[in-house]
Amino acid sequence: MIRRAGSLTLLEMGLTFIVGLACAHFLGLTLAETLVFAMAGSATSTAIVGQFLLSRGMRDQTSRLLVGILVIEDIVAVVFLIIISSLPAGGVLTARTGLLAISETIVGGFALLAIGFLVARYVAPPAINFLSHYEEEFEELPFFFAIGLGFAFGVLGSYLGYSAGVGAFIIGLAMRGKHSKYLSGKVAPIKGLLVFIFFVYMGSQIDPFPALQIWPAFALVVVLLIAAKYAGGVLIGRIMGARDPLGETDPRLVGAWLVPRGEFSFIIGQAALAAGLIDTSTFSILGLMVLVTAMAGPFLQRIGRKEASPSQHPFKPVRDN
Repeated sequence: MIRRAGSLTLLEMGLTFIVGLACAHFLGLTLAETLVFAMAGSATSTAIVGQFLLSRGMRDQTSRLLVGILVIEDIVAVVFLIIISSLPAGGVLTARTGLLAISETIVGGFALLAIGFLVARYVAPPAINFLSHYEEEFEELPFFFAIGLGFAFGVLGSYLGYSAGVGAFIIGLAMRGKHSKYLSGKVAPIKGLLVFIFFVYMGSQIDPFPALQIWPAFALVVVLLIAAKYAGGVLIGRIMGARDPLGETDPRLVGAWLVPRGEFSFIIGQAALAAGLIDTSTFSILGLMVLVTAMAGPFLQRIGRKEASPSQHPFKPVRDN
Protein backbone atom coordinates (compact mmCIF):
# COMPACT_ATOMS: atom_id res chain seq x y z
CA MET A 1 0.00 0.00 0.00
CA ILE A 2 3.05 2.27 0.23
CA ARG A 3 2.45 4.07 -3.08
CA ARG A 4 -1.24 4.72 -2.55
CA ALA A 5 -1.01 5.48 1.17
CA GLY A 6 2.07 7.65 0.62
CA SER A 7 0.42 9.89 -1.94
CA LEU A 8 -2.70 10.29 0.21
CA THR A 9 -0.58 11.07 3.28
CA LEU A 10 1.39 13.77 1.49
CA LEU A 11 -1.89 15.25 0.24
CA GLU A 12 -3.58 15.63 3.62
CA MET A 13 -0.40 16.40 5.60
CA GLY A 14 0.63 19.00 3.02
CA LEU A 15 -2.74 20.71 3.29
CA THR A 16 -2.57 20.76 7.10
CA PHE A 17 1.06 21.94 7.09
CA ILE A 18 0.20 24.92 4.88
CA VAL A 19 -2.75 25.81 7.11
CA GLY A 20 -0.45 25.46 10.13
CA LEU A 21 1.95 28.01 8.63
CA ALA A 22 -0.94 30.46 8.21
CA CYS A 23 -2.18 29.78 11.75
CA ALA A 24 1.26 30.53 13.20
CA HIS A 25 1.08 33.93 11.50
CA PHE A 26 -2.15 34.70 13.40
CA LEU A 27 -0.37 33.80 16.66
CA GLY A 28 2.56 36.10 15.87
CA LEU A 29 5.21 33.36 16.06
CA THR A 30 8.79 33.62 14.84
CA LEU A 31 10.06 31.69 11.81
CA ALA A 32 11.45 28.81 13.86
CA GLU A 33 8.30 28.67 15.99
CA THR A 34 6.16 28.75 12.85
CA LEU A 35 7.92 25.71 11.37
CA VAL A 36 7.63 23.77 14.65
CA PHE A 37 3.95 24.67 15.02
CA ALA A 38 3.17 23.57 11.44
CA MET A 39 5.07 20.31 11.93
CA ALA A 40 3.28 19.50 15.19
CA GLY A 41 -0.11 20.50 13.81
CA SER A 42 0.11 18.22 10.77
CA ALA A 43 0.74 14.89 12.60
CA THR A 44 -2.29 12.75 13.45
CA SER A 45 -2.12 10.73 16.69
CA THR A 46 -1.39 7.08 15.94
CA ALA A 47 -1.94 6.17 19.61
CA ILE A 48 -5.50 7.51 19.54
CA VAL A 49 -6.65 6.80 15.99
CA GLY A 50 -4.72 3.56 15.55
CA GLN A 51 -6.19 2.07 18.71
CA PHE A 52 -9.69 2.94 17.51
CA LEU A 53 -9.11 1.40 14.09
CA LEU A 54 -7.66 -1.77 15.61
CA SER A 55 -10.67 -2.06 17.91
CA ARG A 56 -12.89 -2.18 14.80
CA GLY A 57 -11.13 -5.38 13.80
CA MET A 58 -9.60 -4.06 10.54
CA ARG A 59 -12.56 -5.50 8.66
CA ASP A 60 -12.27 -3.42 5.50
CA GLN A 61 -9.69 -2.03 3.11
CA THR A 62 -10.33 1.50 4.36
CA SER A 63 -9.14 0.68 7.90
CA ARG A 64 -5.99 -1.03 6.63
CA LEU A 65 -5.21 1.87 4.32
CA LEU A 66 -5.74 4.37 7.13
CA VAL A 67 -3.32 2.45 9.35
CA GLY A 68 -0.81 2.66 6.48
CA ILE A 69 -1.37 6.43 6.35
CA LEU A 70 -0.77 6.70 10.10
CA VAL A 71 2.50 4.76 9.83
CA ILE A 72 3.73 7.02 7.02
CA GLU A 73 2.73 10.08 9.06
CA ASP A 74 4.87 8.76 11.91
CA ILE A 75 7.82 8.37 9.52
CA VAL A 76 7.31 11.95 8.33
CA ALA A 77 7.17 13.05 11.97
CA VAL A 78 10.54 11.36 12.55
CA VAL A 79 11.90 13.38 9.61
CA PHE A 80 10.53 16.50 11.34
CA LEU A 81 12.39 15.49 14.52
CA ILE A 82 15.61 15.00 12.56
CA ILE A 83 15.21 18.48 11.04
CA ILE A 84 14.67 19.96 14.51
CA SER A 85 17.74 18.12 15.80
CA SER A 86 19.86 19.60 13.00
CA LEU A 87 19.01 23.21 13.86
CA PRO A 88 21.31 25.14 16.21
CA ALA A 89 20.06 26.51 19.51
CA GLY A 90 17.80 29.48 18.92
CA GLY A 91 17.07 28.42 15.34
CA VAL A 92 19.56 30.88 13.81
CA LEU A 93 21.21 29.45 10.69
CA THR A 94 23.99 30.74 8.48
CA ALA A 95 24.96 29.13 5.17
CA ARG A 96 28.01 27.46 6.71
CA THR A 97 26.40 26.24 9.93
CA GLY A 98 23.29 25.16 8.04
CA LEU A 99 25.29 23.06 5.56
CA LEU A 100 27.35 21.55 8.37
CA ALA A 101 24.26 20.74 10.45
CA ILE A 102 22.50 19.14 7.49
CA SER A 103 25.61 17.07 6.63
CA GLU A 104 25.95 15.84 10.22
CA THR A 105 22.25 15.02 10.32
CA ILE A 106 22.42 13.00 7.10
CA VAL A 107 25.52 11.05 8.19
CA GLY A 108 24.14 10.38 11.67
CA GLY A 109 20.76 9.38 10.24
CA PHE A 110 22.26 6.86 7.84
CA ALA A 111 24.43 5.48 10.65
CA LEU A 112 21.39 5.05 12.91
CA LEU A 113 19.39 3.37 10.14
CA ALA A 114 22.28 1.06 9.25
CA ILE A 115 22.84 0.00 12.87
CA GLY A 116 19.10 -0.56 13.32
CA PHE A 117 18.95 -2.74 10.19
CA LEU A 118 22.02 -4.78 11.20
CA VAL A 119 20.71 -5.38 14.74
CA ALA A 120 17.21 -6.26 13.53
CA ARG A 121 18.62 -8.57 10.86
CA TYR A 122 21.59 -10.32 12.48
CA VAL A 123 21.60 -9.72 16.25
CA ALA A 124 18.01 -9.61 17.54
CA PRO A 125 16.61 -12.75 15.78
CA PRO A 126 19.25 -15.18 17.19
CA ALA A 127 18.87 -13.60 20.63
CA ILE A 128 15.08 -13.92 20.48
CA ASN A 129 15.32 -17.55 19.33
CA PHE A 130 17.71 -18.30 22.20
CA LEU A 131 15.55 -16.58 24.82
CA SER A 132 12.39 -18.32 23.60
CA HIS A 133 13.83 -21.70 24.66
CA TYR A 134 14.06 -20.52 28.28
CA GLU A 135 10.78 -18.62 28.39
CA GLU A 136 9.13 -20.98 30.88
CA GLU A 137 12.04 -20.87 33.35
CA PHE A 138 12.87 -17.15 32.96
CA GLU A 139 9.77 -15.55 31.51
CA GLU A 140 10.95 -12.02 32.39
CA LEU A 141 14.04 -12.20 30.17
CA PRO A 142 12.27 -11.67 26.80
CA PHE A 143 10.39 -8.72 28.30
CA PHE A 144 13.60 -7.09 29.55
CA PHE A 145 15.26 -7.77 26.20
CA ALA A 146 12.44 -5.99 24.34
CA ILE A 147 12.51 -2.99 26.69
CA GLY A 148 16.31 -2.92 26.68
CA LEU A 149 16.42 -2.90 22.89
CA GLY A 150 14.21 0.17 22.77
CA PHE A 151 16.19 1.97 25.49
CA ALA A 152 19.52 1.09 23.89
CA PHE A 153 18.53 2.65 20.59
CA GLY A 154 17.03 5.59 22.43
CA VAL A 155 20.44 6.24 24.00
CA LEU A 156 22.17 5.66 20.65
CA GLY A 157 19.82 8.13 18.94
CA SER A 158 20.57 10.72 21.63
CA TYR A 159 24.33 10.12 21.24
CA LEU A 160 24.07 10.76 17.49
CA GLY A 161 22.24 14.03 18.11
CA TYR A 162 18.60 12.97 17.74
CA SER A 163 15.82 12.55 20.25
CA ALA A 164 15.54 9.23 22.10
CA GLY A 165 12.19 8.65 20.40
CA VAL A 166 13.82 8.59 16.96
CA GLY A 167 16.21 5.80 17.93
CA ALA A 168 13.53 3.70 19.61
CA PHE A 169 11.15 4.20 16.69
CA ILE A 170 13.77 3.09 14.14
CA ILE A 171 14.57 -0.21 15.88
CA GLY A 172 10.86 -0.89 16.34
CA LEU A 173 10.27 -0.21 12.66
CA ALA A 174 13.23 -2.39 11.64
CA MET A 175 11.95 -5.49 13.47
CA ARG A 176 9.84 -7.67 11.17
CA GLY A 177 7.86 -10.90 11.01
CA LYS A 178 7.57 -13.38 13.86
CA HIS A 179 10.31 -11.71 15.90
CA SER A 180 8.44 -8.42 15.81
CA LYS A 181 5.25 -10.15 16.97
CA TYR A 182 7.17 -11.93 19.71
CA LEU A 183 8.60 -8.70 21.13
CA SER A 184 5.36 -6.76 20.77
CA GLY A 185 3.58 -9.50 22.69
CA LYS A 186 6.03 -9.11 25.56
CA VAL A 187 5.60 -5.34 25.91
CA ALA A 188 1.85 -5.31 25.21
CA PRO A 189 0.83 -5.59 28.92
CA ILE A 190 2.54 -2.29 29.78
CA LYS A 191 1.83 -0.45 26.54
CA GLY A 192 -1.40 1.07 27.78
CA LEU A 193 0.21 2.10 31.07
CA LEU A 194 3.13 3.81 29.30
CA VAL A 195 0.80 5.64 26.91
CA PHE A 196 -1.24 6.84 29.89
CA ILE A 197 1.88 8.03 31.74
CA PHE A 198 3.14 9.78 28.60
CA PHE A 199 -0.02 11.80 28.07
CA VAL A 200 -0.36 12.62 31.77
CA TYR A 201 3.25 13.85 31.89
CA MET A 202 2.91 15.92 28.73
CA GLY A 203 -0.40 17.33 29.92
CA SER A 204 1.19 18.40 33.19
CA GLN A 205 3.68 20.53 31.23
CA ILE A 206 0.91 22.63 29.66
CA ASP A 207 0.16 26.06 31.09
CA PRO A 208 -3.24 27.22 29.68
CA PHE A 209 -2.78 30.91 30.52
CA PRO A 210 -0.64 31.88 27.47
CA ALA A 211 -3.42 30.56 25.21
CA LEU A 212 -6.13 32.24 27.26
CA GLN A 213 -4.40 35.60 26.91
CA ILE A 214 -4.82 35.37 23.12
CA TRP A 215 -8.00 33.29 23.14
CA PRO A 216 -9.64 34.82 19.99
CA ALA A 217 -6.59 34.03 17.84
CA PHE A 218 -6.14 30.64 19.54
CA ALA A 219 -9.77 29.68 18.95
CA LEU A 220 -9.46 30.63 15.27
CA VAL A 221 -6.25 28.61 14.95
CA VAL A 222 -7.80 25.49 16.52
CA VAL A 223 -10.84 25.71 14.24
CA LEU A 224 -8.63 26.08 11.16
CA LEU A 225 -6.40 23.14 12.13
CA ILE A 226 -9.41 20.92 12.82
CA ALA A 227 -11.01 21.98 9.53
CA ALA A 228 -7.79 21.34 7.59
CA LYS A 229 -7.38 17.76 8.86
CA TYR A 230 -11.08 17.10 8.47
CA ALA A 231 -11.09 18.41 4.89
CA GLY A 232 -7.96 16.42 4.06
CA GLY A 233 -9.53 13.27 5.47
CA VAL A 234 -12.77 13.83 3.57
CA LEU A 235 -10.77 14.36 0.39
CA ILE A 236 -8.77 11.15 0.70
CA GLY A 237 -11.94 9.35 1.80
CA ARG A 238 -13.57 10.32 -1.47
CA ILE A 239 -10.48 9.35 -3.43
CA MET A 240 -10.24 5.86 -1.98
CA GLY A 241 -14.00 5.31 -1.82
CA ALA A 242 -14.07 4.86 1.94
CA ARG A 243 -16.68 2.45 3.26
CA ASP A 244 -17.69 1.90 6.85
CA PRO A 245 -18.72 -1.51 8.27
CA LEU A 246 -22.35 -0.82 7.33
CA GLY A 247 -21.35 -0.63 3.67
CA GLU A 248 -22.12 3.05 3.28
CA THR A 249 -19.64 5.43 1.69
CA ASP A 250 -18.87 8.05 4.33
CA PRO A 251 -15.72 10.16 3.74
CA ARG A 252 -16.82 12.42 6.60
CA LEU A 253 -15.97 9.65 9.01
CA VAL A 254 -12.45 9.38 7.55
CA GLY A 255 -12.03 13.11 8.06
CA ALA A 256 -13.15 12.83 11.69
CA TRP A 257 -10.74 9.94 12.33
CA LEU A 258 -7.72 12.00 11.26
CA VAL A 259 -8.48 15.10 13.37
CA PRO A 260 -6.84 14.14 16.73
CA ARG A 261 -3.22 15.15 17.26
CA GLY A 262 -1.23 13.45 19.98
CA GLU A 263 2.08 11.84 20.85
CA PHE A 264 4.29 12.98 17.97
CA SER A 265 2.96 16.53 18.22
CA PHE A 266 4.01 16.54 21.88
CA ILE A 267 7.39 14.99 21.05
CA ILE A 268 8.05 17.54 18.31
CA GLY A 269 7.17 20.36 20.70
CA GLN A 270 9.32 18.89 23.48
CA ALA A 271 12.30 18.43 21.13
CA ALA A 272 11.94 22.01 19.87
CA LEU A 273 11.71 23.30 23.45
CA ALA A 274 14.87 21.41 24.42
CA ALA A 275 16.65 22.76 21.32
CA GLY A 276 15.71 26.34 22.20
CA LEU A 277 13.58 26.81 19.07
CA ILE A 278 10.43 27.64 21.06
CA ASP A 279 9.75 28.90 24.57
CA THR A 280 7.46 27.49 27.24
CA SER A 281 4.56 29.74 26.21
CA THR A 282 4.62 28.45 22.63
CA PHE A 283 4.87 24.86 23.89
CA SER A 284 1.83 25.42 26.11
CA ILE A 285 -0.16 26.81 23.17
CA LEU A 286 0.90 23.83 21.05
CA GLY A 287 0.02 21.38 23.82
CA LEU A 288 -3.39 22.91 24.39
CA MET A 289 -4.03 22.68 20.64
CA VAL A 290 -3.22 18.95 20.81
CA LEU A 291 -5.65 18.39 23.70
CA VAL A 292 -8.50 20.28 22.01
CA THR A 293 -8.09 18.42 18.69
CA ALA A 294 -7.87 15.08 20.53
CA MET A 295 -11.25 15.80 22.15
CA ALA A 296 -12.76 17.16 18.93
CA GLY A 297 -12.05 13.97 16.98
CA PRO A 298 -14.55 11.67 18.78
CA PHE A 299 -17.16 14.45 18.73
CA LEU A 300 -16.87 14.77 14.94
CA GLN A 301 -17.01 10.98 14.59
CA ARG A 302 -20.29 10.98 16.46
CA ILE A 303 -21.69 13.65 14.15
CA GLY A 304 -20.33 11.93 11.05
CA ARG A 305 -22.15 8.68 11.76
CA LYS A 306 -24.74 8.14 14.46
CA GLU A 307 -24.42 4.44 15.11
CA ALA A 308 -27.56 2.50 15.78
CA SER A 309 -27.48 0.99 19.27
CA PRO A 310 -29.63 -1.99 20.30
CA SER A 311 -32.28 -1.45 22.97
CA GLN A 312 -34.38 -3.88 24.94
CA HIS A 313 -38.10 -4.08 24.16
CA PRO A 314 -40.41 -6.75 25.53
CA PHE A 315 -42.35 -7.49 22.31
CA LYS A 316 -40.30 -6.59 19.23
CA PRO A 317 -36.66 -5.73 18.44
CA VAL A 318 -36.19 -2.02 17.83
CA ARG A 319 -32.96 -0.11 17.18
CA ASP A 320 -32.60 3.39 18.55
CA ASN A 321 -30.67 5.95 16.52
